[in-house]
Amino acid sequence: MKEVSPLSATRCVPVPEIPNATPDRTSPTDFDTSVWYTCDPGYRFTDGSYESKNATCLHTGQWQYEGLNCTGEISNGWALK
Repeated sequence: MKEVSPLSATRCVPVPEIPNATPDRTSPTDFDTSVWYTCDPGYRFTDGSYESKNATCLHTGQWQYEGLNCTGEISNGWALK
């Protein structure tokens, strides 16, 4: 991977698509800022959280995120989707 200086990479595009989640914005993002996601109705993050989680735009032009997976809720032993 080619190294990019912080001054030459100022935006991350596109905003990551996370299945069953909605970002708070879809436009390009400057580095060192975040896009916040919430799971769609009937889903939660795989860690069980309903709180918003973020992806951060790095100076390399890449996104950094972890745990941004939404899964169907469990009801009576069945996964709801």
